[in-house]
Amino acid sequence: MATHFWTQGTASHSKIAVLGNLGPNYAQEDVVCHAWTAILVEYFVRLLPLGPHSYSIDTQAYRGPNASQPNQHKPDVVVVKMQTTVNPAAGGAPPRTVSRDILWVECKAPNHDTPSGWKDLIEEASDRLVDAHPNRMLFLIVGIGLKWMIFKWDPIGGANASPLQVLADDRALRHQLRYNPNIRGQSHVVAWANSPVPDMIDTTLAYSLDY
Repeated sequence: MATHFWTQGTASHSKIAVLGNLGPNYAQEDVVCHAWTAILVEYFVRLLPLGPHSYSIDTQAYRGPNASQPNQHKPDVVVVKMQTTVNPAAGGAPPRTVSRDILWVECKAPNHDTPSGWKDLIEEASDRLVDAHPNRMLFLIVGIGLKWMIFKWDPIGGANASPLQVLADDRALRHQLRYNPNIRGQSHVVAWANSPVPDMIDTTLAYSLDY
């Protein structure tokens, strides 16, 4: 029988329970990364059948220019990588494997759950993706505590897309994002059809692991 991240007895269920019990004021982000790692293992490693592609869940450190803060050097990006074996070798020689990132998860501690905290997290992820994947589309999840939002990072197709803003605490002011990850089709993004007003991210509509 297929399991899901909320199925009792799975590592993901246990990690989410630990995260939820720590509460919204907890200030360490490692437990958020642990929960997402367990969730991704459940779907990309345990449930997918063997085939020409395999998937790994890696936790990697900051990639890009020198980090401005020491904590930016620690592993805090959870990455789903797809491995494909090409030109299977004969005669006992090792095969050649090509690896590609298909999903990034950038995490922050529960106490960052404010509009400005979400803005900073999205910009931090965008800064890293500009350096790591300037010409390649992939999916991006940003998670703060139990809450999460999914984006599509599309530096080519999203070049001319509408700029994005984050709705502020007072529900009137907006935080302008430096980069546009070309977010479309999610309930936390409000699009203004035929309007010059930038599309808006309403952080109160973020999804939750507390299903």
